[in-house]
Amino acid sequence: MDPARVLAVDHGSVRLGLAISDPTGTVAHPLEVVEGEAAGIERIAALVAERGVGEVVVGLPKNMDGSLGPQARDALAFAARLGERLGFEILTWDERLTSAQADQALTAGHRERSKARGKRGRGPLAPAGRRATGDGERNPRTPNPEPRRPEKRARLSREDRQVRRDKVAASILLQSYLDARARGRRLERECATPDNKADASNSGIDSQEAPP
Repeated sequence: MDPARVLAVDHGSVRLGLAISDPTGTVAHPLEVVEGEAAGIERIAALVAERGVGEVVVGLPKNMDGSLGPQARDALAFAARLGERLGFEILTWDERLTSAQADQALTAGHRERSKARGKRGRGPLAPAGRRATGDGERNPRTPNPEPRRPEKRARLSREDRQVRRDKVAASILLQSYLDARARGRRLERECATPDNKADASNSGIDSQEAPP
């Protein structure tokens, strides 16, 4: 099968977080967030046509014991409606812990940006010399006396953070799927040789670990 983009959906009761792969179906990128399921389905349909999407994956928020709760059943129902609209089967993928991983990624990114802003905000040191302070004493390293504008800390509102988290969670979900699919295809190629055919039946790879 020719490489094609893959679109992932982080399904929520209010918003849909979307992520898309590169044209080779290798690397995931956060895309956007759509408010409302009906609008989300139409937006996904448009993206499938515009971006050359060959597969759509919907996150399945299983419970930690692997069972399906109300959220997972809602995601399955959404995937069925989306499949009817697009005219092809929608895949589902275990998305346990993706929201927690997205929160960690956002927190780490905020810390790195804060450090970078702190470094940029340090004014250059003036050359050694006398500073007109009234005492006439020599100060070998005097900070630049020019006033520094106070930096505005970019604090995300709760809603803005949620929107970013939905996009990042969809990207984490998609990258997990793409990585597993690549592992499955490598295994298929290895098992295609006569010497490895006997090992294929004992690989222990199921559909979750090796999507087609």
